[in-house]
Amino acid sequence: MMIGHPLVATILAMTLAGIPAPTRFAALGIITEADGAYLRDRRVSTGTTLYDGDRLSTEPDGVLRLRSGAALLYLRGDSQITLRSEPNDEKGTLVDLTAGTLVFSTAQAAAAEIRANKASIRPAADTPTIGQITAVAPKLLYVYARRNALKFSYRDETEIIAEGESYRVVLDPTEDAAAKPDSEHPRRNPSRRRKGFLFFLIGAGAAAAAAGGAAAMPTANPIVEHSESPFHP
Repeated sequence: MMIGHPLVATILAMTLAGIPAPTRFAALGIITEADGAYLRDRRVSTGTTLYDGDRLSTEPDGVLRLRSGAALLYLRGDSQITLRSEPNDEKGTLVDLTAGTLVFSTAQAAAAEIRANKASIRPAADTPTIGQITAVAPKLLYVYARRNALKFSYRDETEIIAEGESYRVVLDPTEDAAAKPDSEHPRRNPSRRRKGFLFFLIGAGAAAAAAGGAAAMPTANPIVEHSESPFHP
């Protein structure tokens, strides 16, 4: 008998050996709105259930909203993320932002962690928080604390971004970048320097423009159709 899928072969071998088969992986989220959005290379629809490792992307004019545990996520056009389950049995979702802009909303600090270019962004406390992150280049991010504070971490260093503040963040800056004033906003507060990253304060309007405009968060109780990721374990 031919067995074409490695997972099927593994489960069959474990069953024949008397070893209990692994339980089905838990779902990480569900899509509440999709327009011009994809799960890997397939167009995705509202109500699709998502699992660990699912890669989601949007067309230039696409929109994607999803719920993952206690967090709501909004993906703008020309953006890409990958969902991961949090390690160490933490009840939260890890979101890898590869490109574009992601807005997240949650009232629990442990509910969601956004990683972009190896930096980590999450709520600073268990309060209703909205954060917006744009991955511009391998060493350049825009981070905006739209509601309540965000905790930004890179390597072994941490910075708290207060509500209403937005920053252009340069990772692993060169000495020239550290010494050069912020030409975009020379009258604003000078950069806040750390060894691993460099912060330049910008206005909320500039942050929204850099991200392509302000994003609206999904409703708390969306009505969805039910389907699931075709790539689930």
